[in-house]
Amino acid sequence: MVASSIGGVSSATRAAWDADICARIASLDEFAVAEQLIAYLALSDEPSLTALLELAIEEDKTIFVPLVDRGDSLTMYRWTPADGTEIGAYAAWTPSVREGPAVRPSLSLVPGRAFDVGGHRVGRGKGCYDRAMDALEALGLTVGTAYDCQLFDAVPRRVHDRSVGCVVTPSRTIWPARVRSGPEAG
Repeated sequence: MVASSIGGVSSATRAAWDADICARIASLDEFAVAEQLIAYLALSDEPSLTALLELAIEEDKTIFVPLVDRGDSLTMYRWTPADGTEIGAYAAWTPSVREGPAVRPSLSLVPGRAFDVGGHRVGRGKGCYDRAMDALEALGLTVGTAYDCQLFDAVPRRVHDRSVGCVVTPSRTIWPARVRSGPEAG
């Protein structure tokens, strides 16, 4: 089997993990009521959201994906697979068509290098998602997506770092408020 870029894990195992993450997110009440899905186009070490994007399209949800400019600002743009993608700043996949988001109930998916059970995340070091988090939270739940090996009891935090509303891995859905007051969900 071909190894993926996450610690030598096979492509088949990664695909199964990605499917589990997408299924967990699709089962959230917040996904059911969201009119918009604010997602990302996965880098090689991030969970792929392909199955969830396909489901969102079937359910007529509008999809938005980020564009990071050289000034490290994160802007979400409407996207469909027909629109295509291009390589943007920091070798991230970005939408080819640039149409801004409408303000409607949303579910926002946030990648990270690591998460902890309190919903804190370690990103790629530029603070793009941290700066965008207020706007994303105003639209609805923010969900961190990670593999189980990227989940820790605690991760380093700085003053500007922002947390997510829940973290979804292939085997768990963690609601930080519930972690502080009781057992985790999922």
